Amino acid sequence: MKKLSIVLTLLTSFSFASFAQSTMLEQDVNQDTIIEKKGPNRLYFTSSYISAGSIFGNSTADSSVEMATAKSWEFKFGFSFKIRANNFYSVVLNTDYSRQAFFYEPQKEDVKYDKLIMNNLGLGVMNRFNFGKRGNRVGNYLEVGASGQYGYMVREKILTEKHDKDAEYKSLKASFNSPNYVNRFNYYGDVRLGFGHYIVYGRYLLSDILNDKANGAQLPALTVGLMYDIGAK
Repeated sequence: MKKLSIVLTLLTSFSFASFAQSTMLEQDVNQDTIIEKKGPNRLYFTSSYISAGSIFGNSTADSSVEMATAKSWEFKFGFSFKIRANNFYSVVLNTDYSRQAFFYEPQKEDVKYDKLIMNNLGLGVMNRFNFGKRGNRVGNYLEVGASGQYGYMVREKILTEKHDKDAEYKSLKASFNSPNYVNRFNYYGDVRLGFGHYIVYGRYLLSDILNDKANGAQLPALTVGLMYDIGAK
């Protein structure tokens, strides 16, 4: 009888211990984890950028359209949208506003400067090739692609300086005209080398900015500059 009591006591203790260790509520927390898709090195990333560059070279064919050395420039502000394919490759879409100024060498003594100003709206697509470790950062990359732009407001500005023979003063006069020798649609080949926020870029004009009314002259094709990616980290 004593042995039976001991056995019943052990069985009862084991039953309570097993019940105490039983799982009353089970939940897989991994199912509730939301995978973030937006970020510098995630599936989608939207950013903005500014850039400034110098336009190098001279005009071609027509000696009367000679460029002023080291004066022509480009400024740009835009937005980018990146779609990541894998760790190595992404596609980047760009839309931007740019302002270009092409300075000609003055053909008359009283002309201080003669420049062609182009305000443009542009679209572009770039192939981005990432390299190096990044984590959720933009990191280092090489981009190769193409872009097109439309010149919605184009002006030629000529600033002349007049001297009065009978008085010791001079006056400046600015004149504007809408040139008919400019093609409004133009397209470029683009290359960018990025290091986080900072980007070195080059673009080469693949179309002719000037049309047949420019007597065969063409403006410089190469632009090189620096870009700052505002949203990168």
